[in-house]
Amino acid sequence: MSETAEKQQPLTRADIGSIVQAIQSINRLASKAIKEKNDDAELSGQRQFLARILCTHAGELIQAWMIIADEYQPLVSAFASLTSRAAAVTQARNAQIAAIEAAQAQVQPANVVESGIRKE
Repeated sequence: MSETAEKQQPLTRADIGSIVQAIQSINRLASKAIKEKNDDAELSGQRQFLARILCTHAGELIQAWMIIADEYQPLVSAFASLTSRAAAVTQARNAQIAAIEAAQAQVQPANVVESGIRKE
């Protein structure tokens, strides 16, 4: 297959799976304490594969990244802001409830039960 034909084909799920496998293989081979005979060749082959496929689809990957940054980052930021506000409201409400309960405990006489009947 020619290089121009490869550039015209969009990145597929199979390509993404191959990229993930290649990265995992590179990490596994790079972290091995004891190298085997074919490890360097496999490492080189995986790196060449990644370089080829990433360069072939670089424009597509950059476009995908920009779409994510432009479209989804504001959504994620808004959601983070919303959850932060909800947490602040919950904390403020819990603090108010605790303050009210503490004030009620100080006001209530020691010889009166909650039902309002005096202890004898």
